[in-house]
Amino acid sequence: MFAEGEMIIFKLEVFKPIRHFFPKEVLNMAKSLSCKDVGSDCDFSACAKTEGELFDKVKDHARKDHNMNEFSKDFYDKARSAIRDVERC
Repeated sequence: MFAEGEMIIFKLEVFKPIRHFFPKEVLNMAKSLSCKDVGSDCDFSACAKTEGELFDKVKDHARKDHNMNEFSKDFYDKARSAIRDVERC
């Protein structure tokens, strides 16, 4: 493959952080989710700055209004796929 004593040079590229590729507005978009987004006949809708904050609101609602005490991976996957980016709450 390489001859003995042959010098191998690797080129390392430095990538800019993601914020250099997207406008600030895109990276700072709020997150929104409603029960209707996941197929439920419920008028609840939540909005938050982060996905984590949004899930806290959604789980509180699910506990109180839908009597859900456990949240499966399928619940998170379905909810996560329905989250929409919005400019503001």
